[in-house]
Amino acid sequence: MSRRMGLDLSNFTPLPPARNGIADYAYILLGELANLRPCVVYCDDVLATAPAGIEVRDEAQAFRYLDHDPPILHQLGNNGGHVFVLEALRRHRGLVSLHDLSLLYLYELSTPRLEPLLAGMQSQDSALGTVFGRQWKDHRLKTASNYVLFDMVGEVLSLADGVIVHSQFGLNKLRAIYGAKAMSGFRQMS
Repeated sequence: MSRRMGLDLSNFTPLPPARNGIADYAYILLGELANLRPCVVYCDDVLATAPAGIEVRDEAQAFRYLDHDPPILHQLGNNGGHVFVLEALRRHRGLVSLHDLSLLYLYELSTPRLEPLLAGMQSQDSALGTVFGRQWKDHRLKTASNYVLFDMVGEVLSLADGVIVHSQFGLNKLRAIYGAKAMSGFRQMS
C-alpha cells in the first residue's frame, strides 16, 4: 500500500520491551499504520522499539511537537504501563483505543490520593459508591467487586474524540452505563 502524506499520526502507547500485551499489539499496528501515513510514537521509554521508520519520542516532551492539532491515537489499558497515556489524553485529546472496559486499577495507580477515586466511585453509583468507598477508606477493604462495579471510564469518554472498543459487547456496555449521548459517534471495531 502506498504511503499517504499528511500530518504525522501521533501515537501515545507503550512499546516493547515493555512486558505488556498492548505494547506488542501497538508495535504490530504501527507497522500497518505507517503504510497509510507518517507516524510518530510518544512513549515513556525513549529506548522502546518501534517499527522501522517510526520515531520514538519522550512523551513528556510531546508539548514541543503537538501545537498544530495533529491526529492522535491513545492506546489505553488498565495497568501501570498506561499511566502516561491517561495523562497524555488529559493534555492532548484524540482517539482512544480502549483495551479494557474497567480502568479502576489504572486510576488507582495514577491518583496519589484516595478521595478522587472515592468521588469517582460515588459518581457512578451514589449508594454503592458510598458503601464500597467507606469500606475501602475506613477498613482498607476492597474486593474484586470494586473493579467490576466502578469502571472509571467516564473521564476517558469525556476527553476522547472517539473510542475504539474490541467488541459489540464493549460498545453495548459503555452505551448502557454512560448513555447513547456519551457514546454518540463512537464505533466498535472488529
